[in-house]
Amino acid sequence: MTQINDFILLAQIDEDIHEIESSQGDLPNRIKKLESKKINLEENKTIFSDKEIEASASKKDLLIEKDSYSQKLEKYKDQLFLVKNNKEYDALNSEIDVAKEELFRINESLKSIDAEKLEFDEKNKLNDSDLEDCEAKLNQLNDSLNDSINDYKDKYEKLKIDRDKIIKKADVSILGSYNKMLKAKGHGMVPMLNGSCGSCFTVLPAQLVTEVKQNLDFKYCPSCNILLYYEED
Repeated sequence: MTQINDFILLAQIDEDIHEIESSQGDLPNRIKKLESKKINLEENKTIFSDKEIEASASKKDLLIEKDSYSQKLEKYKDQLFLVKNNKEYDALNSEIDVAKEELFRINESLKSIDAEKLEFDEKNKLNDSDLEDCEAKLNQLNDSLNDSINDYKDKYEKLKIDRDKIIKKADVSILGSYNKMLKAKGHGMVPMLNGSCGSCFTVLPAQLVTEVKQNLDFKYCPSCNILLYYEED
């Protein structure tokens, strides 16, 4: 089989594949969006979990620090009864003030951490709910997609295998042009229609029409640059 006929067959295969995939409606796009959303929600879950662990660690350190200052405060208060002069009394009161200030700072930090943990907890619950809903919808859409594919499974798989066989032996340069148009227009190669391009419908020069009808060499539309071939009625 000549190269031109290989690409004609490839174009027809891609058309059949497109029809099968189109029969699935917007399911693939909806699944893709949900999969992206699921990844984001899972990332959020990890972030919230890490922040909660960090907050718990900070709270543990603060509680240890609080216990230390509480013990110091009680010790300084007890020592007030043992002072022998004003200098010692003033020094102890100074230490007591420092301990009280530190305890106030620690308590404020603990309140802030508790508020943050509560916020993280609420966000995590909402995120978990969204994730559960997303996974349920994703499973439902995947089931629908599988049902749709199963209707054409054998034909679809054969088309993919036949396509791969052609791709492996195709001219790299021509294949590049083909794939570029396939991505841009949905067709890599189109049949000529009544002397016009099957893609942009530009009327083709008479000489080009004659050459395309021969299906001997690769010809391009002079307007949109897509590959052309002749398909008998």
